[in-house]
Amino acid sequence: MNILNIFDWTYYFDSNLSMMFLGWGYWVILVLLVLMIIAGQVVPRRTKKLPFLQRQLALRSAATANVVGWLGLLWLGFRYEGIKYFSWRLWAALLVLYVLVQIGLMIKYAKFDFPAKRASKVSGQERDKYLKRYLKK
Repeated sequence: MNILNIFDWTYYFDSNLSMMFLGWGYWVILVLLVLMIIAGQVVPRRTKKLPFLQRQLALRSAATANVVGWLGLLWLGFRYEGIKYFSWRLWAALLVLYVLVQIGLMIKYAKFDFPAKRASKVSGQERDKYLKRYLKK
């Protein structure tokens, strides 16, 4: 396999299965996908005591790992069976793109959205401190 094939659009629509299931590479991918599914189930249960931002990032990572694990296993099954349209390499490339987008969204949340949300909450508390007598119900 040539690394330059990733720039050729016909590479993604190829159903050539000759090298996919030979050697230990297939088993490594299978084990990684199963570990992603397990992590997607275990991490949300283990993050109860973490600070809010770390918990949110762990939950988002676990959700992404769960989705990628199940869809990856489904794709490997289609690839193993040789189903024409579902065994294309395009689906694996879309999974990689999905992971990259989710990583970008998590970075955006940690760098921009969370600090803005925290700042608005603090400013709201200060405002309420001075308007306490008018906000009574």
